[in-house]
Amino acid sequence: MVRELIKRFVRPILYDHVVSTPMFARYMGWRRAKLKRTYISLRGNVVASGPFAGMRLHPDYSELPKFLGTCEAPLHPAIRTLIARSYDVVLNIGCAEGYYTIGFARVMPAVRVEAFDIDTIQRTRCRINVDLNGVADRVCIASRFHGEMFDSFDSQRILVICDIEGDEVDLLRPDKWHGLRTIDLLVELHEEKAQDIVGLFQTRFHATHDMTHIPRQLITDLRPIEELFNFEMDQLAAIYENRFGPTSWLLLLRR
Repeated sequence: MVRELIKRFVRPILYDHVVSTPMFARYMGWRRAKLKRTYISLRGNVVASGPFAGMRLHPDYSELPKFLGTCEAPLHPAIRTLIARSYDVVLNIGCAEGYYTIGFARVMPAVRVEAFDIDTIQRTRCRINVDLNGVADRVCIASRFHGEMFDSFDSQRILVICDIEGDEVDLLRPDKWHGLRTIDLLVELHEEKAQDIVGLFQTRFHATHDMTHIPRQLITDLRPIEELFNFEMDQLAAIYENRFGPTSWLLLLRR
Protein backbone atom coordinates (compact mmCIF):
# COMPACT_ATOMS: atom_id res chain seq x y z
CA MET A 1 0.00 0.00 0.00
CA VAL A 2 2.73 2.47 0.95
CA ARG A 3 4.68 1.66 -2.21
CA GLU A 4 1.60 2.28 -4.35
CA LEU A 5 0.97 5.62 -2.62
CA ILE A 6 4.56 6.63 -3.34
CA LYS A 7 4.14 5.75 -7.01
CA ARG A 8 0.82 7.58 -7.37
CA PHE A 9 1.43 10.71 -5.31
CA VAL A 10 4.93 11.19 -3.95
CA ARG A 11 6.84 10.42 -7.14
CA PRO A 12 4.93 12.95 -9.32
CA ILE A 13 5.47 15.68 -6.71
CA LEU A 14 9.18 14.88 -6.51
CA TYR A 15 9.48 14.84 -10.29
CA ASP A 16 7.60 18.07 -10.98
CA HIS A 17 8.82 20.20 -8.08
CA VAL A 18 12.18 18.80 -7.03
CA VAL A 19 14.08 16.77 -9.62
CA SER A 20 13.15 19.14 -12.46
CA THR A 21 14.94 22.07 -10.82
CA PRO A 22 18.50 23.11 -11.73
CA MET A 23 19.67 23.02 -8.12
CA PHE A 24 18.95 19.30 -7.99
CA ALA A 25 20.50 18.52 -11.36
CA ARG A 26 24.09 18.34 -10.15
CA TYR A 27 23.33 15.66 -7.58
CA MET A 28 21.14 13.72 -10.00
CA GLY A 29 23.79 13.85 -12.70
CA TRP A 30 26.47 12.60 -10.33
CA ARG A 31 24.28 9.77 -9.07
CA ARG A 32 23.08 8.83 -12.54
CA ALA A 33 26.69 8.54 -13.75
CA LYS A 34 27.43 6.03 -10.97
CA LEU A 35 24.28 4.09 -11.79
CA LYS A 36 25.26 4.00 -15.46
CA ARG A 37 28.53 2.32 -14.58
CA THR A 38 26.56 -0.26 -12.62
CA TYR A 39 24.23 -0.84 -15.57
CA ILE A 40 27.09 -1.21 -18.08
CA SER A 41 28.84 -3.70 -15.83
CA LEU A 42 25.66 -5.79 -15.59
CA ARG A 43 24.14 -5.46 -19.06
CA GLY A 44 26.83 -4.03 -21.33
CA ASN A 45 26.42 -1.03 -23.64
CA VAL A 46 23.11 -2.29 -25.06
CA VAL A 47 19.75 -0.48 -24.97
CA ALA A 48 17.52 -2.62 -22.79
CA SER A 49 13.97 -1.77 -23.85
CA GLY A 50 11.75 0.39 -26.01
CA PRO A 51 11.51 0.53 -29.81
CA PHE A 52 15.31 0.63 -30.18
CA ALA A 53 16.12 -2.27 -27.85
CA GLY A 54 19.35 -3.99 -28.83
CA MET A 55 21.07 -0.86 -30.13
CA ARG A 56 24.63 -0.36 -28.91
CA LEU A 57 25.92 2.99 -27.64
CA HIS A 58 29.39 4.06 -26.59
CA PRO A 59 29.26 4.17 -22.77
CA ASP A 60 30.85 7.63 -22.58
CA TYR A 61 28.52 9.38 -25.01
CA SER A 62 24.98 8.62 -23.79
CA GLU A 63 23.16 9.03 -20.50
CA LEU A 64 21.59 6.17 -18.59
CA PRO A 65 17.95 6.74 -19.74
CA LYS A 66 19.03 5.89 -23.29
CA PHE A 67 20.61 2.62 -22.18
CA LEU A 68 17.51 1.79 -20.13
CA GLY A 69 15.27 2.63 -23.10
CA THR A 70 13.27 5.11 -21.01
CA CYS A 71 14.57 8.23 -22.76
CA GLU A 72 11.64 10.30 -24.07
CA ALA A 73 9.34 7.40 -23.25
CA PRO A 74 6.14 9.31 -24.18
CA LEU A 75 7.36 9.10 -27.80
CA HIS A 76 7.45 5.31 -27.95
CA PRO A 77 3.90 4.87 -29.35
CA ALA A 78 4.60 7.56 -31.96
CA ILE A 79 7.89 5.92 -32.93
CA ARG A 80 6.17 2.57 -33.40
CA THR A 81 3.56 4.29 -35.58
CA LEU A 82 6.31 5.79 -37.73
CA ILE A 83 8.12 2.47 -38.06
CA ALA A 84 4.93 0.91 -39.38
CA ARG A 85 4.49 3.63 -42.02
CA SER A 86 7.82 2.87 -43.73
CA TYR A 87 10.10 5.44 -45.39
CA ASP A 88 12.80 5.80 -47.99
CA VAL A 89 14.76 8.46 -46.11
CA VAL A 90 14.91 9.63 -42.48
CA LEU A 91 16.28 13.11 -41.86
CA ASN A 92 17.53 13.38 -38.28
CA ILE A 93 18.06 17.11 -37.80
CA GLY A 94 19.92 17.61 -34.53
CA CYS A 95 21.21 14.05 -34.30
CA ALA A 96 23.54 14.40 -31.28
CA GLU A 97 25.30 11.06 -30.65
CA GLY A 98 22.93 9.24 -33.00
CA TYR A 99 20.25 7.68 -30.78
CA TYR A 100 17.44 8.23 -33.30
CA THR A 101 19.71 8.03 -36.34
CA ILE A 102 20.86 4.54 -35.44
CA GLY A 103 17.56 3.50 -33.91
CA PHE A 104 15.63 4.06 -37.13
CA ALA A 105 18.42 2.63 -39.30
CA ARG A 106 18.32 -0.59 -37.29
CA VAL A 107 14.55 -1.11 -37.19
CA MET A 108 14.02 -0.07 -40.84
CA PRO A 109 16.65 -2.03 -42.79
CA ALA A 110 15.79 -0.48 -46.15
CA VAL A 111 15.88 3.15 -45.04
CA ARG A 112 18.65 5.68 -45.66
CA VAL A 113 19.31 8.06 -42.77
CA GLU A 114 20.77 11.54 -43.24
CA ALA A 115 21.91 12.93 -39.88
CA PHE A 116 22.77 16.56 -39.17
CA ASP A 117 24.35 18.32 -36.22
CA ILE A 118 26.23 21.61 -36.05
CA ASP A 119 28.36 20.30 -33.15
CA THR A 120 31.58 18.68 -34.39
CA ILE A 121 31.96 16.56 -31.25
CA GLN A 122 28.44 15.17 -31.58
CA ARG A 123 29.03 14.27 -35.22
CA THR A 124 32.17 12.35 -34.23
CA ARG A 125 30.24 10.50 -31.52
CA CYS A 126 27.47 9.72 -33.97
CA ARG A 127 29.97 8.16 -36.41
CA ILE A 128 31.43 5.98 -33.67
CA ASN A 129 27.97 4.77 -32.62
CA VAL A 130 26.97 4.18 -36.25
CA ASP A 131 30.02 1.94 -36.65
CA LEU A 132 29.18 0.10 -33.42
CA ASN A 133 25.83 -0.89 -34.92
CA GLY A 134 27.02 -1.80 -38.41
CA VAL A 135 24.77 0.67 -40.27
CA ALA A 136 27.44 2.96 -41.77
CA ASP A 137 26.48 1.95 -45.31
CA ARG A 138 23.04 3.58 -44.88
CA VAL A 139 23.90 6.63 -42.74
CA CYS A 140 25.28 9.94 -43.94
CA ILE A 141 26.37 12.51 -41.33
CA ALA A 142 26.65 16.21 -42.12
CA SER A 143 26.78 19.52 -40.27
CA ARG A 144 24.00 21.96 -41.10
CA PHE A 145 20.60 21.28 -42.63
CA HIS A 146 19.17 23.98 -44.88
CA GLY A 147 15.44 24.43 -45.43
CA GLU A 148 15.63 24.25 -49.21
CA MET A 149 16.76 20.65 -48.83
CA PHE A 150 13.16 19.72 -47.98
CA ASP A 151 12.33 20.34 -51.64
CA SER A 152 14.98 17.98 -53.02
CA PHE A 153 13.43 14.55 -52.41
CA ASP A 154 10.83 14.43 -55.19
CA SER A 155 8.42 11.50 -54.65
CA GLN A 156 10.38 9.73 -51.90
CA ARG A 157 8.74 8.93 -48.57
CA ILE A 158 10.47 11.14 -46.00
CA LEU A 159 10.45 11.25 -42.21
CA VAL A 160 11.96 14.15 -40.26
CA ILE A 161 13.10 13.77 -36.65
CA CYS A 162 13.86 17.28 -35.43
CA ASP A 163 15.43 18.53 -32.19
CA ILE A 164 17.24 21.82 -32.78
CA GLU A 165 16.84 23.80 -29.56
CA GLY A 166 14.13 26.19 -30.71
CA ASP A 167 15.22 26.73 -34.32
CA GLU A 168 12.32 24.52 -35.41
CA VAL A 169 10.21 27.70 -35.45
CA ASP A 170 12.31 29.12 -38.29
CA LEU A 171 13.09 25.88 -40.12
CA LEU A 172 9.72 24.14 -40.35
CA ARG A 173 7.98 26.57 -42.73
CA PRO A 174 5.77 24.77 -45.29
CA ASP A 175 4.85 28.18 -46.73
CA LYS A 176 8.52 28.62 -47.61
CA TRP A 177 9.58 25.04 -48.41
CA HIS A 178 6.72 23.19 -50.08
CA GLY A 179 8.41 19.81 -49.66
CA LEU A 180 7.36 19.89 -46.01
CA ARG A 181 3.74 19.45 -47.09
CA THR A 182 4.35 15.78 -47.99
CA ILE A 183 6.80 14.88 -45.20
CA ASP A 184 6.05 13.23 -41.85
CA LEU A 185 7.62 14.92 -38.83
CA LEU A 186 8.36 14.22 -35.18
CA VAL A 187 9.47 17.49 -33.60
CA GLU A 188 10.68 18.33 -30.11
CA LEU A 189 9.21 21.68 -29.14
CA HIS A 190 11.12 24.29 -27.17
CA GLU A 191 8.13 26.16 -25.88
CA GLU A 192 10.11 29.03 -24.42
CA LYS A 193 11.10 30.07 -27.96
CA ALA A 194 7.64 31.06 -29.21
CA GLN A 195 4.28 31.97 -27.72
CA ASP A 196 1.71 29.19 -28.28
CA ILE A 197 4.14 27.13 -30.34
CA VAL A 198 1.60 24.30 -30.67
CA GLY A 199 -0.95 26.70 -32.16
CA LEU A 200 1.73 28.08 -34.47
CA PHE A 201 2.43 24.67 -35.97
CA GLN A 202 -1.27 23.83 -36.08
CA THR A 203 -1.77 26.90 -38.28
CA ARG A 204 1.15 25.99 -40.51
CA PHE A 205 0.27 22.32 -41.08
CA HIS A 206 -3.51 22.03 -40.57
CA ALA A 207 -4.23 21.78 -44.30
CA THR A 208 -1.81 18.92 -44.99
CA HIS A 209 -1.15 16.99 -41.78
CA ASP A 210 -2.86 15.31 -38.85
CA MET A 211 -1.20 16.63 -35.71
CA THR A 212 -0.79 14.98 -32.30
CA HIS A 213 0.63 16.93 -29.37
CA ILE A 214 2.62 14.68 -27.03
CA PRO A 215 3.26 16.22 -23.59
CA ARG A 216 5.97 15.18 -21.21
CA GLN A 217 4.68 12.45 -18.91
CA LEU A 218 6.08 10.76 -15.87
CA ILE A 219 7.07 7.12 -16.33
CA THR A 220 4.75 5.00 -14.22
CA ASP A 221 5.95 1.47 -14.96
CA LEU A 222 9.32 1.24 -13.25
CA ARG A 223 9.45 -2.53 -12.91
CA PRO A 224 12.49 -3.01 -15.18
CA ILE A 225 14.32 -0.24 -13.31
CA GLU A 226 13.31 -1.61 -9.91
CA GLU A 227 15.01 -4.87 -10.89
CA LEU A 228 18.28 -2.97 -11.29
CA PHE A 229 18.12 -0.32 -8.56
CA ASN A 230 16.45 -0.84 -5.20
CA PHE A 231 16.24 2.68 -3.81
CA GLU A 232 13.51 5.14 -4.84
CA MET A 233 15.95 8.02 -5.34
CA ASP A 234 18.19 5.84 -7.52
CA GLN A 235 15.20 4.93 -9.69
CA LEU A 236 14.40 8.62 -10.13
CA ALA A 237 18.05 9.43 -10.86
CA ALA A 238 18.18 6.62 -13.43
CA ILE A 239 15.37 8.08 -15.55
CA TYR A 240 16.20 11.76 -14.95
CA GLU A 241 16.68 13.65 -18.25
CA ASN A 242 17.77 17.13 -17.13
CA ARG A 243 14.67 18.90 -18.44
CA PHE A 244 14.28 22.24 -16.70
CA GLY A 245 11.36 23.65 -18.68
CA PRO A 246 8.23 22.44 -20.42
CA THR A 247 9.03 19.82 -23.03
CA SER A 248 6.62 18.34 -25.49
CA TRP A 249 6.60 16.99 -29.02
CA LEU A 250 4.50 17.15 -32.15
CA LEU A 251 3.77 14.20 -34.40
CA LEU A 252 2.76 15.48 -37.83
CA LEU A 253 1.52 12.85 -40.28
CA ARG A 254 0.80 13.81 -43.86
CA ARG A 255 -2.70 13.02 -45.06
